[in-house]
Amino acid sequence: MPKKRSMVNYSQCQPDHCENGICLAALACPNKVMTQEAPYEMPDVHPTMCVGCGLCAQACPLKAVRVM
Repeated sequence: MPKKRSMVNYSQCQPDHCENGICLAALACPNKVMTQEAPYEMPDVHPTMCVGCGLCAQACPLKAVRVM
């Protein structure tokens, strides 16, 4: 069975809805595998480093992040 990991649905992700354009999901990632280059930009997940904890998915107000 494949390891669970976070995925960003970029059609739902709207960083301008997060405070100051800072992705709340990226802030919630304890291992810093979800990163954002700059405010108001889309976050990226480094899937090989993701442990699938789901904290990022819980933090996303738009439900644009899921653990699969």
